[in-house]
Amino acid sequence: MPRAYDLTCVFCRIIAGEEDRKDIFWEDDIAIGLLDIRPLKPGHALLIPKDHYVTLKDLPTEIIGPLFIRAARLNRAVEVAFGADGSFSGYNTHVSQSVDHFHLHVVPRTFGDKLFAGGKWVRIRVKDAEAQRERRDHLAAAMTAAMAGDT
Repeated sequence: MPRAYDLTCVFCRIIAGEEDRKDIFWEDDIAIGLLDIRPLKPGHALLIPKDHYVTLKDLPTEIIGPLFIRAARLNRAVEVAFGADGSFSGYNTHVSQSVDHFHLHVVPRTFGDKLFAGGKWVRIRVKDAEAQRERRDHLAAAMTAAMAGDT
């Protein structure tokens, strides 16, 4: 059965292999995980269902459970991979949603990191490709372990 796909959606094109997949650290039959190219903090990851759904409201009920099991494991993996004290998870529904394909943000947190300070989140495009590859590889190992139940 063909996947729900929107040719104008960058995430659909990444999933289909029509765009660069270099930031993908993990995938299975339901979702992909990739590092954000404009992270709030280094290690900011996205969990994206492979089928095209614009918002959480559009997700079929049968995908919500499996997707959020993966989200819980990604939170664990982000904390392990980056030595974080915790993590922040969130998603937007239309407002501030830069890509119209549901995606869950998972951001590593440390106590005192001031992620919410100043009322504005600052996202900076990744410039150090080597550091991004290293973060991707650390997160890939942690996510593989989390999905296997090893962490």
